[in-house]
Amino acid sequence: MRETPTRRRLLQTTGAVGVAGLAGCTQFTNDDDATEDDDVEPEPEPETEPEEEPDIDPADGIVAALDLDEDAEAELMELNEELSEQVQAEEIAPEEAQAELQAAQSDLIADAVSAFETDAEAMDGIVVEGTIPEMGAVLLDAEDSPAISLLSDGNVAALLPGIEFEEMQAAQEQPMQPEP
Repeated sequence: MRETPTRRRLLQTTGAVGVAGLAGCTQFTNDDDATEDDDVEPEPEPETEPEEEPDIDPADGIVAALDLDEDAEAELMELNEELSEQVQAEEIAPEEAQAELQAAQSDLIADAVSAFETDAEAMDGIVVEGTIPEMGAVLLDAEDSPAISLLSDGNVAALLPGIEFEEMQAAQEQPMQPEP
């Protein structure tokens, strides 16, 4: 009997997928093995417009690292189960399933960033200065007390030093290199 994945297991899996994506480990195709019969076309790189430069030095800000809410986690878990079944039934390749799960996770995280931005507009003492939706990162210019109160929001997983935002931007700007 198959167990239903726990929240912790889902987060471990999706976190590993995200880290693999950042590390450039999502290029599973080998051009030497490609044939004319391949049904799977490589997915185009997502076209993301660069966010405007923040009005503050990121080192002077705070990064809110966002997490998925329960509904988004449930949606991702359901998709993960469906894709696992399709892989087991050999309906799709594991690489295709991973790409689809990763795309869904990116979309859900981007939605969380957008919702957070909307909510932050109504908060006193907090100004959104920049975002990296693909990573769930929001650069804030915030006073101490309102910033700390964000941790009670179920979607804010951590508050990080602003310098982390610069590092995330740099990582995002580096082209992904397929592994040899």
